[in-house]
Amino acid sequence: MQAEVWIVVILLSINAVRDIWRREIFLWVTAAGIIAGIVWSLAVRKAPLPALPAALFPGGLMLLISWTTEGKIGYGDGLTAMMLGVWTGLFHTLLVLSGALFAAGMVSMLLTAARSRIRSIPFVPFVLAAEGVCRILAYGSS
Repeated sequence: MQAEVWIVVILLSINAVRDIWRREIFLWVTAAGIIAGIVWSLAVRKAPLPALPAALFPGGLMLLISWTTEGKIGYGDGLTAMMLGVWTGLFHTLLVLSGALFAAGMVSMLLTAARSRIRSIPFVPFVLAAEGVCRILAYGSS
């Protein structure tokens, strides 16, 4: 596996555990992951400069939605999506976030149907799970 895959999985795992336990992420870990991802993209992968804003777009959009909904979607979710974007690119990020949103929606429906008292669920664990599924499917097809 490539180094980027392991870095993303480790960063997502750290934030997923924190999100489950405290409903927040490690800001400094995520910020360091974003900065390191930008440096890695430019220096190692030699990504074109216009690719970086595109990769940051889904996370930036989530931050905007978080701000407009007064935190109903957490700021940490947007930062995590930005971190994922700089390491994996726009299309992979959109794929992972789509899978995570679908899975979170299914769990929410199940909780609602079961008349659970749980009113919010952490999102980053779903991002980690979707990343894992995408990597397994990509590895199996190659």
